[in-house]
Amino acid sequence: MKKLRRSYQELEYDFNDKKHRFEKISSGMFAEKARLKEEFDILQEEWLSTDSRYFELLVMNDLAKMKLEKVKLEDSYQASEQRLSPDFQGFSQLYESKIVHQQSLSKTLRKQLRKIQSNEVYNSQQTQIFNELWKFLSVQVNLANCQKSHLSENVLNAVTKLQVINGTEILSL
Repeated sequence: MKKLRRSYQELEYDFNDKKHRFEKISSGMFAEKARLKEEFDILQEEWLSTDSRYFELLVMNDLAKMKLEKVKLEDSYQASEQRLSPDFQGFSQLYESKIVHQQSLSKTLRKQLRKIQSNEVYNSQQTQIFNELWKFLSVQVNLANCQKSHLSENVLNAVTKLQVINGTEILSL
């Protein structure tokens, strides 16, 4: 029995020693894993930022190349008899034409706006007259319905009155 107890104690001691070493190594590994994950996140963020900046610069470079190519084309159009289109010698004439066209459209729209604004008083009077006519017709419909109901003539006279607006007789409520 003593032998077994001693063997058990030795095994228990070895087990506890190995368990302690495992926990120590395991906690070290978890700490190392957390540190590496944090470092990875920082490096990944830096990489994404750098990658984004790279593509931004690449696009800016492409735009600059296209602008340079356009300037070279404009120079070649101005220096030779070659034309951009049958109507325009180069880009500058094309853009000047578009500017003149937009200015003429703008001028036309301003004229139309002034015309609309000058007619606004007339249109508002016309709207008022239409509304009065609508009320009058509604009263006429009610009058016809009232006559069917044999209401007294005094009630019908109190509903409407004659009004003169701009030389026009208008029956209003």
